[in-house]
Amino acid sequence: MQFYYAPGSNVEYYRQPVLEALEGIEPGGKEHTHLLLECLPVSRVAGVGTWPSLARSRAIAAVMRLVQDKRIAPEKVVKPLLGAMNDQGCRIQAIKALGALGTDAAAAVPTLTVLKRDPDQMLRDAAIEALKKIE
Repeated sequence: MQFYYAPGSNVEYYRQPVLEALEGIEPGGKEHTHLLLECLPVSRVAGVGTWPSLARSRAIAAVMRLVQDKRIAPEKVVKPLLGAMNDQGCRIQAIKALGALGTDAAAAVPTLTVLKRDPDQMLRDAAIEALKKIE
């Protein structure tokens, strides 16, 4: 299957079908998982690479299924998950996903350590729990 993806596209009409197709990658379809990883990070430049929180949440879930099925290496998803944490709508989900990666998410420890002092209690709790699983 050939995927056509326009990074930075803000037209939901194009992004949703791509995300749905990527969620259904069959075993052995590893060559397209990088497209799913591109769905995670949040650009700090408005209008560039932005995805709605719901779509990003679905991408996080899909990526974690790929990790669980051993179709993508856990260390490859750490940086994209850290990028997804810039989206307030799925920040806790990204933190929990990092925790689920265990020691493979060691690169996230500095960021999660900072979040232990965040004013948001739920965010602090998620960071503390993730750090317990990683360290």
